[in-house]
Amino acid sequence: MKNIVIWVVLIIIIGVGGYYWFMKSGSNDATQPADGTSMPTQTIRGALLDVTKGDPVRGISTLPTTTGAATASFDGTTYVVNATFTDLPEPQGDDFYEGWIVRKGINFAFESTGPLTNEGARAYSNNFTSSTNYLDYDFYVLTLEPNDNDPAPADHIVEGDLR
Repeated sequence: MKNIVIWVVLIIIIGVGGYYWFMKSGSNDATQPADGTSMPTQTIRGALLDVTKGDPVRGISTLPTTTGAATASFDGTTYVVNATFTDLPEPQGDDFYEGWIVRKGINFAFESTGPLTNEGARAYSNNFTSSTNYLDYDFYVLTLEPNDNDPAPADHIVEGDLR
């Protein structure tokens, strides 16, 4: 009986130690390693596709060819997302395009990556940096926003998974 108790205690100790090691090694912690070396940069990327189907109700009849690509990375200190788009029509009036990163699932959340920059010839870009690690926000959305001071995302135009 004494041997069984010893084995059970050893299995529990090994299990708890293994669980602790697994959780620490799989962590997406934003801190630098204790030895002063830098963390390797983690990167996710994805293709972004039109979701409007050229919906004329939204006043956008030329979007079926709109595409984009996004890359997000975190180097232990800085999170960066860069997204580029081709064949985006000029917004009407004072509307503008805005980028968003989204964390899906039970802990759903979204963060604006700001308005897009017009690069000319129907090309746009979106560049966002933060000291917060947003790599668990693995979905990118481009919206067409009315200039109405409403901070909520408006019409989805292009979106896609980042992996």
